[in-house]
Amino acid sequence: MDQLALRAQTDKASDGHNYTKVYETYLESRRQDPLLVVELGIGGYHYPDRGGQSLRLWEDYFPSAQIVGLDIYDKPGLARDRVHIVKGGQDDPAIAAQIVESLGQPDLVIDDASHICGLTIQAFETWFPMLKPGGLYFCEDVHTSFWAEYNGNPDPSAPGSTVKYFQELTAQLCQDTLQPQYRNRFAGYLDFIHFYRNLVIIKKA
Repeated sequence: MDQLALRAQTDKASDGHNYTKVYETYLESRRQDPLLVVELGIGGYHYPDRGGQSLRLWEDYFPSAQIVGLDIYDKPGLARDRVHIVKGGQDDPAIAAQIVESLGQPDLVIDDASHICGLTIQAFETWFPMLKPGGLYFCEDVHTSFWAEYNGNPDPSAPGSTVKYFQELTAQLCQDTLQPQYRNRFAGYLDFIHFYRNLVIIKKA
């Protein structure tokens, strides 16, 4: 995967965030499957002809997959036979529902969008329920939890950050013993929550 990521010039590669070695651990066994992959955030800011490096990675890595790129800026020129471009917010439930109605439930959702804590949390709460059972949700660049410009806080114990949200969500993994008043809508729907450097991975039960 890393060689494909380097060729696509995505910052997921080893010369950037170095996420590919983690991704491959989870995805290599599913590489030939006819997956639906949704990536939140295409990149390239407001420029219509820029971004899409990660979409090219997924297109090359998953030869039988359908790929959806969702971004607040319209980038129709990045569409290809198996790559669908949708304009919309990462946390918009109506857009998410339209994508699911058109293409089905995603197998993988990758959040590489705004990295603003509130939007990132809302995106998870919007998209995770739409995953297929056994699907994986990848939340990238959670280090912005500690940056004020992303509505984060340098204090790791402060509420409201992406990292703090997923840390607290781990309690829902214990839904068999968690008292009912402390359960939320994710209790019983989580298989695991794995933390890596700047990356969180959640599997739907």
